Amino acid sequence: MRDTVPQTVRYYDADNRRLVCILGGCDAAFWSAHWRESLQNAGPIFRQPPAYHTFLYVTKRHLPPGSRVLDGGCGLALTVHALDRAGFRAYGVDFSLDTIQTVHAHWPHLHLSCQDIRQLAFADHFLDGYWSLGVIEHFYPGYDAVLQEMWRTIRPGGSLFFFFFSLNVLRRYKAQRGDYPPYQEDDAKRAAFYQFMLSPEEVQRRVEMAGFRLVRRGGQSVVRTFKEEWPRCERWLDALLALPWGGGRLMVLLLDVLLGRWLGHMSVMVFERLGEGDG
Repeated sequence: MRDTVPQTVRYYDADNRRLVCILGGCDAAFWSAHWRESLQNAGPIFRQPPAYHTFLYVTKRHLPPGSRVLDGGCGLALTVHALDRAGFRAYGVDFSLDTIQTVHAHWPHLHLSCQDIRQLAFADHFLDGYWSLGVIEHFYPGYDAVLQEMWRTIRPGGSLFFFFFSLNVLRRYKAQRGDYPPYQEDDAKRAAFYQFMLSPEEVQRRVEMAGFRLVRRGGQSVVRTFKEEWPRCERWLDALLALPWGGGRLMVLLLDVLLGRWLGHMSVMVFERLGEGDG
């Protein structure tokens, strides 16, 4: 018998303008198992980690090398490695101790620790920058405590880089059309909750209320949005991606630049941390 891969089920929570994704939980045990599976064949990744050119380009636009930058919820710490290699004073935290210990065995020079991003051990204003890559949407009670720690640990004038799964224009249209079943909260769904897909406007509003100013907004992975939400176009998108001489990659980049803000699978925002008297 073939193993079956669990499929994410999406519900629309109209009261809070978000999609609720049910899969199999998102506690520390879930993430330890997730990263443990990823680590089974991760030897080549640790020997030759990805360069993350776009990630570093965004960071360097706002912070000089030598800045203290945290990846909150770093997983395999590939981003921490990229920041460190680019000359930043990079830190990574994750609440999966097994993952942190395994990564440390490969890269003992990195500043990694097992922490809850809602209660960080860093001093006030310790950080120049903070990366949050697909993390806030995994907190079922909400991410206000995460925002409070971001504001506390980032210095005034520092940068907050936000990536999160987006309730983009296409998903919003499908929700209003009734393509997702309505969300009815119960114990089983709470236990199996995986993540939200959040309204970019609502996230921006809440981050600004927490003491930040929006600097840039965009989005990534428009192609993934279409593949997930409009499967009939998948073969045409695959043909586009297969264009020779780098044409496919260029088209993907152009789609993200032109349409990412409205149709990106992930929303991308950069904020500046305001001072105590600003606002």
